[in-house]
Amino acid sequence: MLISIPSYFLFPRDAEIREAYDPLFVWEGMLVPSSEGQELVVLRNDLTAFIIITATISPFRLIDPDDLKETLRTALVEIGVPDSQIDRYLEAGEDVRFSWMVASYERRKLEELVDQIGGRTIRELLQTLNDRETVVHSKRIIPRLAMIEALKRVRTQLVDVRILEIEGAVSLDLTPSNPVRRSFIAPATFPLSQLHPIIQLLYGWRGEMEYAFKPYKDIPPEESETLHAVFLKHRRLTYTYGPNERWSFTVELAAIRRRGEGAPVRCSGGAYASPWEEALGKRGYDKQRKALENQDQGTFSFREEYEQKLVEIPFDRDAINREMEARWGNYSLTEAE
Repeated sequence: MLISIPSYFLFPRDAEIREAYDPLFVWEGMLVPSSEGQELVVLRNDLTAFIIITATISPFRLIDPDDLKETLRTALVEIGVPDSQIDRYLEAGEDVRFSWMVASYERRKLEELVDQIGGRTIRELLQTLNDRETVVHSKRIIPRLAMIEALKRVRTQLVDVRILEIEGAVSLDLTPSNPVRRSFIAPATFPLSQLHPIIQLLYGWRGEMEYAFKPYKDIPPEESETLHAVFLKHRRLTYTYGPNERWSFTVELAAIRRRGEGAPVRCSGGAYASPWEEALGKRGYDKQRKALENQDQGTFSFREEYEQKLVEIPFDRDAINREMEARWGNYSLTEAE
């Protein structure tokens, strides 16, 4: 379940991509005061326009996920939704995530709702807003009835992951001003194990040395986990490669979206040439580069030795994509390799 509230109302948590969620599981929110002096959040369902109101946790104005679920259950019981449908909805939306992005058109609707509060109590506000006709998808509906009907068709999953793709950004900081960057697109159903050969192809390496994926202060994910599951849990990973973690990359989630045109796995951009895979990591690379820049260092044979180790691999997106097409061009969206 995705809760979207502007950042200056709540401290931001993970910003998830809206297209990765069924709109029935997206709630747009805004902080409002009530006539009873409580700090509240008005949440409007993205699909049905149904309204719930939940209290915040002072002093940080955050929403407790358990309180949110209890509020949802109470509101749905009041409008006559059967317990079995409520259980299915809450089970499917069990992982509550927060975003600080609210679409401008949704924000205008929320501001209008806040203006309607006046001196009403919470119960009066809910009765007014959920009984009132609202325009959603060009059809006039009553939010209360729309929510009841939508919950009859709720799926056990928030989204069909097979129709999604992941866009990721990879960075190797060889110098402070010129990080060697690459971006890629891959099916959301890809297992994490496939991210290793993707990164290797992006940098023109062979992938024959040991590697690992590590999140910040957390247990490393299983290589059998899908990219969708991994990046919803960890928006950033460290990818180490070579003996004694010779090379260290940062891998970040850029987007989760519906699959577009093009090959299932492809390079979408990049900057700067890659270092030679056999160079001695960033520290060794820096040492060798500085030795070359110092005209007083050693003999010509010494310089020639370091020049050989500083061989760089130019960035060629077309060549990378040809290799990716040859490897993953026939990938099935219905199952992982």
